[in-house]
Amino acid sequence: MRIRLGTRGSALALWQARKAEALIKAAFPGAETGIVVIRTRGDAVTGKPLHELGGTGVFVKELEKALLEGEIDAAVHSLKDMPLRTPPGLRLAACLEREWPGDAFVSDRYKDLASVPSGGRIGAGSLRRESQLRALRPDLSAAPLRGNVESRTAKLRTERLDGIVIAAAGLSRLGMAASIAERLPPELFTPAPGQGIIAVETRGDAGEAAALLARLDDAASRESYRLEAAFLSETGGGCSLPVGALCLPRPGGFTLHGYIGDREGRRVHRGSALLASGDAEGAAALAGKLLDAGGRTVLDELRGTK
Repeated sequence: MRIRLGTRGSALALWQARKAEALIKAAFPGAETGIVVIRTRGDAVTGKPLHELGGTGVFVKELEKALLEGEIDAAVHSLKDMPLRTPPGLRLAACLEREWPGDAFVSDRYKDLASVPSGGRIGAGSLRRESQLRALRPDLSAAPLRGNVESRTAKLRTERLDGIVIAAAGLSRLGMAASIAERLPPELFTPAPGQGIIAVETRGDAGEAAALLARLDDAASRESYRLEAAFLSETGGGCSLPVGALCLPRPGGFTLHGYIGDREGRRVHRGSALLASGDAEGAAALAGKLLDAGGRTVLDELRGTK
């Protein structure tokens, strides 16, 4: 069997594709694999914030098109980049074992976010990070941050930033964990749903290849994401809105942390819930609680519907 894995061309995306490839070869020594690099709109347009490009899907759509047209047999994504619903004809075959899912503070000057003096400039690449940064440190300014992991960290110097906030998983995967000054507590800096999970997507009719890839699935990663996605779905959010959700395994179930905030970090709604496996209703209920507490008004204003 030959499995062509489609991926973006960044160093991190290629690392993730090679990780998936290595797991396939380890589990199925007879399988032939190949990696196909596909350029996405999110890679091509780097001068605009992600929320101005339409948010969720800008790193995924071209890969899914290649998958549907048979140019590749599977697509490897960062799960946080994927829309909540896969297009007709496609399915999420595997969620690989999750890396530590939180965000990290990286700085050449300061040991942690609390040490940055008032007036400091921190790079933040999403409205979610921007909102939480301002909620924690309203005396700091948030600077836009786009690009791959290497270019984001380089902007510490080229744009004279006091620090940046970036997913810890990407740094660890590229051997850059030593650059992490502080791992931000997820209950105070809640990441995007699916952050830290590598996803493998296939066609629904992929047959033996899909069955093979499904055997790489990590049950805890998939269940954590299922609950995070239930929270996100209830809010109607995406990466174009300041919404975060993280589900962490615990003995007997999961702890779900949720976040809704405005861009300025002034109206912030946080909460957590202890959930059993499969309790999507409990995850949605936590989102409903935060929406009823004022989060719905915040999100409606951001969408321009109120």
